[in-house]
Amino acid sequence: MSALHSSAVGVGRVRCGGQLERSVLYKALADRLGVPCALRRRRPRAWCELAVPEGTSDNDERYPAGLLRANYVIDLMQNPGRLWPLHGLEASRICGHDYSPYTVGQTV
Repeated sequence: MSALHSSAVGVGRVRCGGQLERSVLYKALADRLGVPCALRRRRPRAWCELAVPEGTSDNDERYPAGLLRANYVIDLMQNPGRLWPLHGLEASRICGHDYSPYTVGQTV
């Protein structure tokens, strides 16, 4: 905080806590800001999935949060703040290789 000359610390600058603690912090902040985010956990891993509307900047159409599907995993450990496509190689590194994303109607 003294290096930043501020009492506010960005989430990307948090260097303590493991995957679960950082994911819970990110989820709490996302909920407070109204960002569509899901906290997922499969021991020993924890991560956050984000629903980011796809489209061009010319299209100013609003998406209700309930209609969005998670399409990105946020990296909170190695590259804090970096978004990786849900089914990509980097996302599997965060979520685990045997991860299958949640789909509507799936029983858990």
